[in-house]
Amino acid sequence: TAPFYPPAPTPAVPPAAPPPVSVTTRAGIAVRWTIPAAVPPVTMSQVALRPAGSGNWCAAAQWRPVPAPECEMLYEVDVSIPHEAIVCLRNDAGVGPWSPVGAPSKPPTAPPPPEVSVAARGLHELAVAWVVPRAEWAVTRVAVEVCSETSPWEPLPAATRCATSGPHEVLLPADCQLAWRARGRVGSAAGWSAWAETGWSEKLVVPPEYVRPQLLPVPCCRSCVAGWVQK
Repeated sequence: TAPFYPPAPTPAVPPAAPPPVSVTTRAGIAVRWTIPAAVPPVTMSQVALRPAGSGNWCAAAQWRPVPAPECEMLYEVDVSIPHEAIVCLRNDAGVGPWSPVGAPSKPPTAPPPPEVSVAARGLHELAVAWVVPRAEWAVTRVAVEVCSETSPWEPLPAATRCATSGPHEVLLPADCQLAWRARGRVGSAAGWSAWAETGWSEKLVVPPEYVRPQLLPVPCCRSCVAGWVQK
């Protein structure tokens, strides 16, 4: 019988970390990474973050180990600036090398502009409508303005209370014998959208039957009628 030799023990080595992923959230930049299988098992993680392309890693000043298998750390930084991260792992054999630099985070994008319309609802009432779009970051602000062919842009205060997604409409007292137009924009934590502007509304013309006729005096006797005839 051949002699039995037990397998050689796997040498204990510090773990190597894969590059992390930096994700933009409403609270900041979330750095997420995967804990690989290692012998001995990974027990701690460390993250370093910096603005993309800069040379200063914030981990040099704040070493904050994260127990495995937790794989996320949130940094409260300016999300409008892309950030990138690196990770290193530790086990009982020691601390592994820093990972390759992960792909930078993407700044949030402003929401698309709303759909805006304006139309006369009579000689003295104007309907201004808009549709708040769905966006990656929830819309929290709305601005709508109106103007006529003889007046400048004026804000519509009621629009500020209508930031939920979907259609909205406000009726305004207005002289609809004039042409009107409206414009609107929406905002989120990512910023304001571009203005969306309507064309001019159709002018309403007062029909002749609605014009009050000029009243003539009623004669009180035949002599008055004779006097008018002579004139």
